[in-house]
Amino acid sequence: MLALLPFAIIGFHAVPVPHGISRARVLMAAPVVPKTMGEAKRTFEADYGQPVSMSVQAFVNEVISSSVPAMVSPGYTYTRVFGLGLVSLCEEFLFEARDDDARQKIRSSLCLALGLEPEAVVADAAGLTAAAKGSSEAELLETLDDFKRIAALDKPLKYTYTLGAGLVALMQCVGVAPDGDGAIDRWCAQLNLTCARTLSRDYAYFIGQQEKMQQVREMFEQMANASARRLAAKAEKEQLAESGVPSELIA
Repeated sequence: MLALLPFAIIGFHAVPVPHGISRARVLMAAPVVPKTMGEAKRTFEADYGQPVSMSVQAFVNEVISSSVPAMVSPGYTYTRVFGLGLVSLCEEFLFEARDDDARQKIRSSLCLALGLEPEAVVADAAGLTAAAKGSSEAELLETLDDFKRIAALDKPLKYTYTLGAGLVALMQCVGVAPDGDGAIDRWCAQLNLTCARTLSRDYAYFIGQQEKMQQVREMFEQMANASARRLAAKAEKEQLAESGVPSELIA
């Protein structure tokens, strides 16, 4: 999942509006849960309607492909934990988008692609984070209504990478290390989830991707700093030339 390798940063992938899908119609329509991954991807492309980098496209595709199969299964239930996971993943992996507006727009289009109201997802994430802050692990597991509803489901909630990201975010909110002291096993048992092994694997993968993304961030910063130095040197030379300094004296 989220195999965002540094070399994938170079280049852009155009995302034209698919034939037969009206961009205006997608923007105005209420979200509908997609029937297939292809439908979700087309909805994203139609709503965003702009080129995205290869890494962003890879991120969007992975979230869709890891979420839609569970969402279309009988008995699937959306939870605020999923919403928090989606927002958290977007904050972590959309750093390459050109600015905050672009990141928010990508996140919004991804929500629509998954049949979710973008503003509701953001509100769910914020509300859940606020509910968790200041709580101990025991208090959160015992008192959070979201957890009670998950544990009370007739069948264990369908696991997705995004749900796992939400659980990890909540663990970190209450000072619990997901990879320490059996935390994942403990939380999954409390919530009647059968995904402890998968969540442990995904968390290890997530940490690996964070490290790779940090390397990419540093590479971008170095490139930006080098570009800024070149521009500054060029501007200084132009200023000296305009002031009458002979060209042979300008380094």
